[in-house]
Amino acid sequence: MLGLDEATGFRAVKLVGIPALKQALASAARNLTPPFLADIRDAEVDGLPVIVCIVPECPVAQKPCFITTSGKAYGRSWDGDDVLSDLERTGFLVGRTHPRFDREPVPGSTVDDLDEELLDAWTKAVRTRVPQGLGRYTDDAELLRRGGVTTNDGSLTVAGLFALGATPSSGSRGP
Repeated sequence: MLGLDEATGFRAVKLVGIPALKQALASAARNLTPPFLADIRDAEVDGLPVIVCIVPECPVAQKPCFITTSGKAYGRSWDGDDVLSDLERTGFLVGRTHPRFDREPVPGSTVDDLDEELLDAWTKAVRTRVPQGLGRYTDDAELLRRGGVTTNDGSLTVAGLFALGATPSSGSRGP
C-alpha cells in the first residue's frame, strides 16, 4: 500500500503524482520473472488517497519469482524481505514438479525379490479395477514396468520395493 508511513504508525500521508505511482507499480510487476498483472486499486485512509496493489501468490510451477534485471529472489520473513540463498532457490525449483525419487532403480533387485502374494494381489487388482487403463497389459513384465514397479531393465523401483513388500537384502521371495 502506498500512502501510509510506517514510521508514524501507518498514518496516511499526502501522495504526489498518483497516476505516475500507479504506472510505476504496474511496470515493476511486469519486470519480474514471471511477470504478473498488478491489481492496483484506489482507497482512502483518514480522508487521504492511498494506492493498494494486490500481489497474487506466484504459481508453484513458476517459483521463485525474481527481479529480472538482478536475478535476485526474495523471501518474506517477519518484517522484511531477505535475498533467498542458493539452497532456498533450489528448494523452490525442486518444488515445481512432483518428486520422482520413487522411480529410481534399486541396484541389484529383481522381480524375484517381491512378495509373491502381494504381487499377485496387485496384478489382479489392477487388471480388475482398471481393465481399460493399466490393466490392459496382459504381460506381467510390461504391467510392472508401466505401473512403475520396475525399470526398463527389470530392476525394482523404490516404489516397487516398498509397495509390494520386496526384501532384496534377504534374496528370498517375500518376508
